[in-house]
Amino acid sequence: IDVLIDKECYVSKDLTFRVYTGKNQLRSCTITWNRTARVIGRSYDRALAGSGITITQFTLLVTIAKYRPTSIAQLGEWLDIEASTLSRNLAKLRNSGHIERPANEGRAQELVLTEKGISTLREVYPRWLDTQQDLEARLGPQNVAGVRSSLTDLRTA
Repeated sequence: IDVLIDKECYVSKDLTFRVYTGKNQLRSCTITWNRTARVIGRSYDRALAGSGITITQFTLLVTIAKYRPTSIAQLGEWLDIEASTLSRNLAKLRNSGHIERPANEGRAQELVLTEKGISTLREVYPRWLDTQQDLEARLGPQNVAGVRSSLTDLRTA
């Protein structure tokens, strides 16, 4: 049964939040995006199972390895990750020995991968790549390009 939220919004049977537009058309919103993100995230988390890291932590390790951020704020800004999520995941990576902040002088303290972090990336990268290729194959090349373009437009709008 559809649940009416107000005269312009309702939640449909498929749990999609819908908004009536001026032309009486329907447009999907937040719930669909969140469900899709969770499905995709779970696909990657299944691929990384047994490695000790999640897809969020994989993304952090890759970004740290490639860019060597000089602050947690800089890392959060680059990845657009909420501060509490970022702090929680960095703490897990530090506690598990995947990353460290070498002691140095000055305010800038870059985050670096440890040998364990490097080893973990080498181990899980092929599984991540298989999942990436599987998702892209299911979407098809033209749809992948369109989705990437649309998501980039939304993120930078």
